[in-house]
Amino acid sequence: MSFTVDPDVLDKYAEFLEDVSGGAVEVEQLVTKETKMSAHDEGLINALCLGHETIVESMAERTRQMDRIARGSCSEMHRVAEYYREEEKSNAAKLAKIDEGYPESDFYLGKYEGRGGDERSHAPSSTKWTKFEDIKSELKLDPIPSKEEMIGSKVEFWARNSLNGTSVVGAARLVLENLIGFDFIQSIREWWIGEWEAWAKCATVWKSCAKGVELIAENVHDATDSLHGSWEGMAADAAHVYFEKFRDAIYTEADAFSALQQGYELVMEFIFEIHLLFDDVVNTVLDIVFTILTAGSAKGLTMATVIKEAFQGGWVEKIINCVSYAGALASIVSDFVKIFETLSEAADLEEVPACDFGKLKDHHYQHPGDGEEF
Repeated sequence: MSFTVDPDVLDKYAEFLEDVSGGAVEVEQLVTKETKMSAHDEGLINALCLGHETIVESMAERTRQMDRIARGSCSEMHRVAEYYREEEKSNAAKLAKIDEGYPESDFYLGKYEGRGGDERSHAPSSTKWTKFEDIKSELKLDPIPSKEEMIGSKVEFWARNSLNGTSVVGAARLVLENLIGFDFIQSIREWWIGEWEAWAKCATVWKSCAKGVELIAENVHDATDSLHGSWEGMAADAAHVYFEKFRDAIYTEADAFSALQQGYELVMEFIFEIHLLFDDVVNTVLDIVFTILTAGSAKGLTMATVIKEAFQGGWVEKIINCVSYAGALASIVSDFVKIFETLSEAADLEEVPACDFGKLKDHHYQHPGDGEEF
């Protein structure tokens, strides 16, 4: 015949789509299993403002949709290959008269064209792409940052360096926590604004998902290019358009996961800074109160005299530090606004399009010259 159709290559492409489906399932399981948060982890304020559970379910459904499209397309490609085998047997004379496929200029150029690396080549390809096991290897979670790393690189020691000496109240809280395993003040704080380690873990999940989905999209790009030289004609052109759009949609999912990673990292830093701020303010204020009360009781001094001695003893600097925390809090509120902007951008990203590859089957995979358009 005057144009190329290699059913074996189409079957290999179908096997690749099965790997895409498997990759989507792995991502979906990572999303649903590794992002669980208790009410204590999430925090009441974050639950009301951000809705972590809703975000998780939305991203899980998007990956399930990717899986459904890949599985449906896999079945279709196997049927395409079988159709060509049967058509070649029963209608060889007709196929021999059919013209060449449509020119390259008719091909779809998506918004992500070239993102996967090299420009497309229309030379026959070796049909190589990343295997399912390699996709799974991208879904390993990075360790969350330690408290020391958070203080050193994210918060620049502003909260830790603001204290002069050791806080009596802070030391007492630490001893009490070691004895009974519970810090009442910390627990109240976490119920309101959440636990930063939980949000840090979710950020690593989104990062891992973004890397895995990006790899899937790159492979759809490469695998679809591998069909050139092995499948030509109207059906091939239509399939190329479809899978390039499918690739674009998968890249969009990678962008969505990356946006969520950025948003959750902002939440993580926000919570961590609030934790430090809250601890420093509580410890400093209670230290001042403790000093005033104990000094007055021990010396039998009047309150005015005690306050005067407190000012002379360096406590005024601690009071000024408490006031300066208000400025830090304003900066944190500004960061919180960035969180909403980032998550809003993620919510506006397109979802994976519904699978319409079955339209090709409705046209019986017409060959060039059969007089039907797709």
